[in-house]
Amino acid sequence: MRNLLLPIFLILGISMFLGFVSAQENSKISIVKEQVKCVFANSNEIQKCYTDNGQFGCSGTGTCVADVSGEKGTKQIWKSSCGGYAYTIIDGDNDYAEFTCQSTEPPVIVKEQVKCVFANSNEIQKCYTDNGQFGCSGTGTCVADVSGEKGTKQIWKSSCGGYAYTIIDGDNDYAEFTCAESNETIPIVKEQVKCIFKNSVTEQKCYTAEDNSRFSCGGVDACVMDVSGKKGEKLTWKSTCGGYAYTLTDGDNDYAEFSCVSESNVTEEVISGKGFRYAYWQCYDGAEEKQ
Repeated sequence: MRNLLLPIFLILGISMFLGFVSAQENSKISIVKEQVKCVFANSNEIQKCYTDNGQFGCSGTGTCVADVSGEKGTKQIWKSSCGGYAYTIIDGDNDYAEFTCQSTEPPVIVKEQVKCVFANSNEIQKCYTDNGQFGCSGTGTCVADVSGEKGTKQIWKSSCGGYAYTIIDGDNDYAEFTCAESNETIPIVKEQVKCIFKNSVTEQKCYTAEDNSRFSCGGVDACVMDVSGKKGEKLTWKSTCGGYAYTLTDGDNDYAEFSCVSESNVTEEVISGKGFRYAYWQCYDGAEEKQ
């Protein structure tokens, strides 16, 4: 009898030990949850993505999100209705499964303008895309005409350094660059401007219009004045006989010509647009008259 009990106890002991080991191993298995976002590039239609075992999946336009759970470290193989494969690992962190679909729709071509801004610069600068397809140049700012597939990203560079980024979407945009401030000062130049009063028989005066007659002179048929200022400065001139003239301060003598009308030759046709056809005045005592 004792000989029979010993083997039985041994068998029971081994079974209990194996069961204990198995329970210990099962307790070490970690089940985690996460989300996998499927991305369907180039697709404007509903697509579906799913694991190769059919356990998890989702559907949507552009993207969709699938809830995933399983043993930590398990590798998942994903497929999509537009083809291709993607791989994720179940680790408790949300993941992506990206698929490049073949678009069935033609690309949308749009046009826009990009205004390049060159901050701190008084010199001509240039801005251009990194592929050299679009660009412009100017002092302070310039505008480039841009066209291409909607959604295309453009990288801009400039002659004063730096980068800017725009998206072709049909809306006008800006590409701003901060240029290093120049230590060079704009030179001051001097010149003479001769005002010519054509057809004048009485003394006339010409003067700058922008800043309360900074420069002026007078004469019957002409007068000459000394002018100085920043090189490249544009001056607008007016005269007592009407009209406007323009000069550019560049160190070279210039002319400002005005066509005056003799009082003896004044007609309605001659003065049309150059003065007042009607007049109105009011006296201190309240009397008034209009002609």
